Amino acid sequence: SIEYGQKEADNNNYFNFDNYYYSAFDLNVFTNKSDKDGSKLTPNSDGKYNAIVSKDVFVELKDIAPSTALADIDEITTTKDSGINVYGSVKYGFTISASKPGEYNVTFSSKNVSKTLTFVIDYADIESVEFTKAPDSMYCNDSSEIKAVVNPNGSVANSYVIYTIEGDDLGCIIEESGNKLILKAGSTAGSIVIKAAAEGDPDIFVTKTIEIKAVPSIYESIKDKTYYKSV
Repeated sequence: SIEYGQKEADNNNYFNFDNYYYSAFDLNVFTNKSDKDGSKLTPNSDGKYNAIVSKDVFVELKDIAPSTALADIDEITTTKDSGINVYGSVKYGFTISASKPGEYNVTFSSKNVSKTLTFVIDYADIESVEFTKAPDSMYCNDSSEIKAVVNPNGSVANSYVIYTIEGDDLGCIIEESGNKLILKAGSTAGSIVIKAAAEGDPDIFVTKTIEIKAVPSIYESIKDKTYYKSV
């Protein structure tokens, strides 16, 4: 059965496929495909949807009218501002994400109806900083890579951490080597404290204590021992 609605057929009662398109649809916006109801996004007081940088948002069409619309005839196209990505289909839903903050418009449209959603994309609040690479101990004059990240992914300053040596540095320094940061130990043994703070919020940081150990003396390792030569 095909619902004609307000569409027209010719005098011979042949259905005019060119005019058979959606006359209405609504949209659901959510952040988790496995929990659409629990992660549903609602617009703010300005009618805009708030989302997080680099986090996917999903859109599905609902309440499509007429329900008997033929999928291979009635297609939904999307138009978008630059800086935001949109892909998908009516059947499987649409995925939307942006890699940088900003306000973006995405329009879903068929021949007879269109809806524009406005997304305000911003960084997530910083929750924590954690070391992903850092030694527990080093020998004097040795070097080791250190690295810390800001959580969650997509938060402001996600790639930027400020490193400092707290208290007595014992001659240790932090240097860049390519795209890595290297901790170089000095010639003095003891303990140092490395602090990694989020650039976007310096009150959120993590510290790690690293023991700088003296290099064992060769003399200490051989004294009071007896050695002999074998052939």
